[in-house]
Amino acid sequence: MLKSEMSSISLCYIEDEGDMSISRSTALGNWGKVMGQGDQHESITCPIARTAAIISGKWTLLIIRDLGKQTQRFCQIERSLEGISPKTLSDRLHALESEGIVHRQTFGEVPPRVEYSLTEKGRALADIIEAMRAFGSAWLQANGECYDEAEESGERMLADLVGNPC
Repeated sequence: MLKSEMSSISLCYIEDEGDMSISRSTALGNWGKVMGQGDQHESITCPIARTAAIISGKWTLLIIRDLGKQTQRFCQIERSLEGISPKTLSDRLHALESEGIVHRQTFGEVPPRVEYSLTEKGRALADIIEAMRAFGSAWLQANGECYDEAEESGERMLADLVGNPC
């Protein structure tokens, strides 16, 4: 078993021919396996493992965190997640949209404008993110703010005011 798979193992009860037994479920921790391959995780019956399969990918929770604040355009999300590639962001947004967590709205303007927001299902993940914030503060001495410095200094707001179309 790969080290990355070991980190996402959970013990779940599964039904096997009428008998209840304990089985290891990798929760499809490798998001790349889930991406582009449709509904592979739908065969997972453990609710924890199935949720982990959807939100465990790198950047995914941070995208949800940012969209929890407000509706955003692609470039706004990209700026807030320093180091994410446009392809990775696009893939994550598409996967979250196909799961019903993110809503994508396209406006027929020139230049085209697309905005992303959380659906009701996506907003339900706020408690998970808040629990992670509380855990990080209490146990990991991670007491910083959960947004980037450009946002704090007002640079993003200034760029939006002068009409930066991203």
